[in-house]
Amino acid sequence: MTGLPFRETSVGQGAARRPFAPSLDRIDPTLPYALDNCRLVLQAVNFALNAFGDEVFLEIARAAVQDDAARTPPRRRKTRRTQPRALEL
Repeated sequence: MTGLPFRETSVGQGAARRPFAPSLDRIDPTLPYALDNCRLVLQAVNFALNAFGDEVFLEIARAAVQDDAARTPPRRRKTRRTQPRALEL
């Protein structure tokens, strides 16, 4: 759902300290764990999905991206450096 890579990095002091670890999420929580009803997501994403559902998670994620874009100054385009001109005397 995020495109972020899974990793085992520990964060914080709580019981759930691996927000980037893989976690199995049921797409429809009323249905059993089955291949067509599961997806692998980040543990932090799974917590949010379990608490609030896809729509709320996606609304928050979109807002975070928009806010970040508004706060981040546009990147300057890199220009290709050319050889310096020789000085004419």
